[in-house]
Amino acid sequence: MAWIASRALAGVIVATALLAQPAAAQRGDDRVTCEKASGDIAIGACSRALTSGKYKGRDLAELYNHRGFEHGSKKEHDRAIADYSEAIKLDPAYATAYNNRGFVYVGKKDYERAIADFSEAIKIDPKYAAAFYNRGAAYSVKNEYDLAIADLNEAIGLSPNFAAAFYNRGTAHAGKNEYDLAISDFSDAIRLNPKFAAAYNNRGFAHVGKQEYDSAIADYSEAIKLDPKYATAFFSRGLAHYYKGNFSAAVADLLQTNNDAYAMLWRFLARGRLGQDGSAALTGNAARLKTKDWPSPIVDLYLGRRKPEEIAAAASGSDQKCQAAFYVGAWQLLRGKKADAKVSLQNAADTCPKDLVEYAGAVAELKRLDR
Repeated sequence: MAWIASRALAGVIVATALLAQPAAAQRGDDRVTCEKASGDIAIGACSRALTSGKYKGRDLAELYNHRGFEHGSKKEHDRAIADYSEAIKLDPAYATAYNNRGFVYVGKKDYERAIADFSEAIKIDPKYAAAFYNRGAAYSVKNEYDLAIADLNEAIGLSPNFAAAFYNRGTAHAGKNEYDLAISDFSDAIRLNPKFAAAYNNRGFAHVGKQEYDSAIADYSEAIKLDPKYATAFFSRGLAHYYKGNFSAAVADLLQTNNDAYAMLWRFLARGRLGQDGSAALTGNAARLKTKDWPSPIVDLYLGRRKPEEIAAAASGSDQKCQAAFYVGAWQLLRGKKADAKVSLQNAADTCPKDLVEYAGAVAELKRLDR
């Protein structure tokens, strides 16, 4: 999920508004450095300008905003919030400071405060596309997809070439299982930004939701072409190959994500479907895992350390329980227990949210069993 903070004036999506500021000759050197530089150099210049006594009102508020932006860039969240709060105290109508403080609250995963700040920015400036975008993204993280879509509609209406807004609206539609709308939005994001690897990846996810595996694989491949180190796209393409029944290609892609526990499990399953024993590889890979938390019980099942009836008890929460049903069903398939597998996989298909890969895996395996 991308977010937008700005060092510039209210209503501006990116920092290009700095180009419209008064010429450097009309300002003191520290203020210019504060606005134009970055990192510790900017912070030092902003601090000197703030204590110089030369500025007040909106000018002083802008200096706090600039310094807050730099603290935020360094993930110094509390310092950034303090600076943005000072900017707001000095100028309560400073929409950019509200937007930027909301951005930092997002970094702290305090989405309620973030939404409140984005809302205040919008109240001050009803045409603030970035604030609508940020609030929509925050709603999306909270799975409040209808509110997210409403805000992203506003952002797109105000800024029709806003590729990230199309992308996030597509993500919200996908969260509602509205895959055709999601594909349309991701396609618009790609039209506006042909190098938008994440949009290709997420469009692939929407195609998987429609069981259009070839289209999904094509999109994941384009994402990888744009970003050869895009581990999520390799993982997703490996799963799409698995759903399609191309287990060799699945193994090859899943090898690109060696440190992911779920990739280890799917790779073991794909090798098993090829008649290969993946136990040695799974043992070696699992030894690198830093935790014995979920899905470690599934690893233990696949390595013969646990029995299938123990897995549901080891699962915590509905998502893990539906995952348990899928992985037990896949384990049963490898042992030729098709009737038992069908019961387990149907349980997964009935209980897993549709955005979980185990749901798509269960659907694909059930279709194969019914042939």
